[in-house]
Parts: sequence; C-alpha cells; structure tokens
Amino acid sequence: GQHHQQPRAKTHDHKLTPVDSAAVADLSEAGLHDDDLQSDQCKLHAGQMLNVCCVTCKPSCVVCHQCMKSPKHQKHLFAPLATELPHLKQQLQQLVEHIDAVVDDVSHNLEQCRKQAADVADKIDQQVAAKHAEIKELLESKHKQLKPIEAKILSLEIAQLTMQHTPAQIR
Repeated sequence: GQHHQQPRAKTHDHKLTPVDSAAVADLSEAGLHDDDLQSDQCKLHAGQMLNVCCVTCKPSCVVCHQCMKSPKHQKHLFAPLATELPHLKQQLQQLVEHIDAVVDDVSHNLEQCRKQAADVADKIDQQVAAKHAEIKELLESKHKQLKPIEAKILSLEIAQLTMQHTPAQIR
C-alpha cells in the first residue's frame, strides 16, 4: 500500500553507534525487521498484509493472519492494528524519550569524564614542572658546591704540573 511519511521533528544531533546484535535478534524474533517499515506485507507469508498486533509479545509486534496461527504466537492475544496503533505510537514515543534521556545522561557523564581527565592532566603537568624546577635547583646547588672543589683540584693540578716541569735545582 501507499505510505504517507510524517515530517520528523529534529530533537538532537545524533551519532551512529554500534547496535547490540542480541537486541537485533530479539527484534527479529518478535517479527520486527528493518524493512518492515517499508512494506505492509508479511515477510514470511507472501501476499499477507500486516494488519494484526500481537499484544502478548513484548515489544508488541505486527503480524499477518497466518503468523497468528503459528506456534510462536500460540495462545497469544491479538488486536486489530488500527486499534493498537495509538498505543504502539505511545510506546515508541516513550522509548524515544527514554533513549534521548539515556543519550543525554551518557553525554553529560562523558563531558564530566573529559573535564576530570583534563584536571588530572593539569595536575600532572604542574607536578612535573615542580619536580623539574626542584631537580634544576638541586643540580645548581650541587654545581655551586662543586665549584670551590673544582677550583681547588685545578690549582693542585697546576701546582703539580708546575712542580713536574720545574728543574730540580729551583725547588
């Protein structure tokens, strides 16, 4: 049949994330497939219209009259799709709102983690700079302590060299 698409309200900038394969398998088990949104005919039973809602399955799924008779839906309760559509739309809206809330929460937590990581990096940088300054100061102090010792060693070496090269009679 013909489909009339409602304009979608843009709520947030969304990013694609990997899909949990178990969740996809659950949806497939329930009779809901990606391309079901493109067709109102059953994928399992050619020519059968998807016009009945299995209200026992959670989430509710849309099936044809043949699917109703399958062992998978044995003893399940059904309702005409037209009467269940407002309820399904409400469920979908609640799910979208829940997902939006989870996305907002995760985004907030991610931002908090980024801020904490930046704070930790700043503290590490400060500690490294402080240690660097401490080591530099220590080296300069040790160098100052060594200068008189080096000067003394140098004067002794000069004196020794002078003694070695001075004729014995002058000594």
